[in-house]
Amino acid sequence: MEPENFERSLRGFVRRRPFESFQIRFVDGESITIDHPEAVVFRGGVAVYISPRGEPTLFDHRSVSTLNNVPDAAPA
Repeated sequence: MEPENFERSLRGFVRRRPFESFQIRFVDGESITIDHPEAVVFRGGVAVYISPRGEPTLFDHRSVSTLNNVPDAAPA
């Protein structure tokens, strides 16, 4: 994903009001579902997702393939 698209898209998904869960799909085929707006922090082109269990996942524009809505997700 292009750096500008990564940051703009991630910021847009996190700032939606009301917040809606979204999915980040990585180039290796793995994915994570972001279920809370404060679960992701990003700065300087790098982001970290903290799972409900407290496990961090670091990622940047090179590792992300797409960001997508989660079908039929209930707002948080």
